[in-house]
Amino acid sequence: MQVESRGERDTSAAAEVSRPAESHGPTEGLRAALRLLVATAIAAGLCEAAWRKVPDRLSLRSDIVGYPTFYDFDYVRYFAAFSLIAILFPVLVFAGFHLTSRYGPLRKLPPEKPLWPVGRAVESAPADARTAPAIVLSLLARIALPAVAVAIEASAASSTAATTLTGGGGRAAAAYGLVVAAAALLGWRLGRKAPSRRAPCHLASPQAGDPSGASRTGLVEWLARVNVLAAPVVVLLLWQVSATTSVTVASEHRAVHYPWFPLWLAVPATLLC
Repeated sequence: MQVESRGERDTSAAAEVSRPAESHGPTEGLRAALRLLVATAIAAGLCEAAWRKVPDRLSLRSDIVGYPTFYDFDYVRYFAAFSLIAILFPVLVFAGFHLTSRYGPLRKLPPEKPLWPVGRAVESAPADARTAPAIVLSLLARIALPAVAVAIEASAASSTAATTLTGGGGRAAAAYGLVVAAAALLGWRLGRKAPSRRAPCHLASPQAGDPSGASRTGLVEWLARVNVLAAPVVVLLLWQVSATTSVTVASEHRAVHYPWFPLWLAVPATLLC
């Protein structure tokens, strides 16, 4: 007769809990890449179909004979192309990606349910410290992308004649990075001071041996969260860029403003992002 102690049973149960489930399909990263590819293809097809509906000839009646009327040059076609590429295409990709994440064969897989009905944590293997630089570099790149967009938009909105990055654009990008860092640091500090609501019934704490590593991980997560919430400001700044967009009519010595992204469209687009 073989007698198994309680400690041995707990060890074997912990080994069963920590054993990863077998995967019979593509990983979640591959599924996300396929969802993005499908959404991009559908958005490109819809934009191509819409572009074919845009007339390529000028249709109007005018007593003024000029280059557009003589050659039937439709200048509005360029505005339609910009709207399709810069506004409609990203919106369709965003909507298609989220729809395929919820429905269809490439939908996001639900998280696995825990084996135990109560919160029972097991000691996990320590995180590989060599991945920390890669995580930090990836996070900095994700923060730099909207910051560069903010710099370009602020430079374009500063003057109708601005063709390069200005000092105001650089200051706007720096302000974006500082706001994201300050908000993430504030949220991280408040989260550390808040009492934990987790149940005390656990075998071992995963971060018990490395509290500093857990703190760094928490700060990185807060930076990523705040950056996701702050990135839609790029869409709102397009409204300011459109407010300074104009075309100079040399024969009349005047500038005609073309606010192609009105405020009534910028606000809901920002909230949707």
